[in-house]
Amino acid sequence: MRAHSGACLAAVAWGRFSPRTTATRALPPAYIGETPVIALVNHVIDVSDAARITSRLSALDEQPVVMLIHTLGGPLQPVVQIARAVQRHGKVAVFVPFHALSGGTLIGLAAQAIHMWPHATLGPVDPQIGPFSASSLLAVLEAKPVEAIDDYTLALAHEAKKAIQQTIELTTAFVGDRPPLIRRLVAGVTTHSYPISLEEARAMGLEVHAAEPHAAARAFVRALVPPKEIGPWESFDLR
Repeated sequence: MRAHSGACLAAVAWGRFSPRTTATRALPPAYIGETPVIALVNHVIDVSDAARITSRLSALDEQPVVMLIHTLGGPLQPVVQIARAVQRHGKVAVFVPFHALSGGTLIGLAAQAIHMWPHATLGPVDPQIGPFSASSLLAVLEAKPVEAIDDYTLALAHEAKKAIQQTIELTTAFVGDRPPLIRRLVAGVTTHSYPISLEEARAMGLEVHAAEPHAAARAFVRALVPPKEIGPWESFDLR
């Protein structure tokens, strides 16, 4: 993450939101004034998300972009493809109204800055091997002699070791050589589903900014996040 510039949400004219899209992922992005908005709204990030977003970022080269992320994460391949495109673009500010967990957080790390609503959450990016965290599989190797471990678990642990190393390398490419931060995000210090608050993210050293959910911002989010993702909007609106 680098110092934010013109892509910073604080400089965006929320009241000039133009809903040139719906929450359908195949449609073009919306705009806030002249700033393009790319919405990544999907429970699980997939290859179609990667194709759409990387193509759009290529078309918006040199232009500041806001990327709204609302996701639980996804497989490494599409997540890394998007994250690398965000880093390569260099002028992307990520906006998290509710949650950008796991792979969503990794994409945020590749951006210039992350902007969150007060109760929004990020999450650890420690790799998962099937139903297990990679760090837990490696703990089995430390707790038991190899002769007492079945072949399947040994194979999973071997994959876990590779997964942790490649995730460390990926995270380092996005945030720089910052061992304490990388350990906190990658090493399985917490459970994978642990919600990282705005305050915790700041304490970890991430460049995270508070975004106020005022009326114009809420209208913006409402146009991009379908009700099925967060519940009825009627119970969510503030007057």
